[in-house]
Amino acid sequence: MLREHTRPPHRFGVTRSAENRAHQPLCAPRGISRIRRAFFASAAESAARYGVHCDRVIVHLWELRQRHPRFRLRQVTNIDDLVHAIACVDESNMAWAELNSFHERGLVSLCRIPSDEITSTIMIRRFFSALRRRHQTLSALNSPSIRDYAGDRPLRTWLNERLNAIRASELHRGRVIKQPYGP
Repeated sequence: MLREHTRPPHRFGVTRSAENRAHQPLCAPRGISRIRRAFFASAAESAARYGVHCDRVIVHLWELRQRHPRFRLRQVTNIDDLVHAIACVDESNMAWAELNSFHERGLVSLCRIPSDEITSTIMIRRFFSALRRRHQTLSALNSPSIRDYAGDRPLRTWLNERLNAIRASELHRGRVIKQPYGP
């Protein structure tokens, strides 16, 4: 018998048959209602701008649970950033452009310490391009992909962590920081 977290989520977290009622559903109805309330309270504007529906958020969280079994709905605190990431996963060009424009300056200032501003800007643009390319191809398991964003921390913090991890691995390998994101 399959466990409930291996099946697609049923609407509103209700199990489909009496056979499945013995297993705890992927998302408790209480957790789904909390996500729905947060969605309409804090992310309705960005959801309308990007065309992301509440059910799409729940499906994204279910897919995330498939890849990360320890993930829990109570960890989701940044629903507006989660909607932005889901729009990027759904290939919204406006969402990708806004992701770049919202976060590029902060990431450039983070990278400015070991190099100048032009090199840092090039590095960040390569980072965003690699992030989008990795999302589209799902190439490497350990490479960052926007579909792994869970809304458990701000999106800028998640991007900073991914960038720092890449920079640290490049430094550890002794590669030049100027071109760390080549294919």
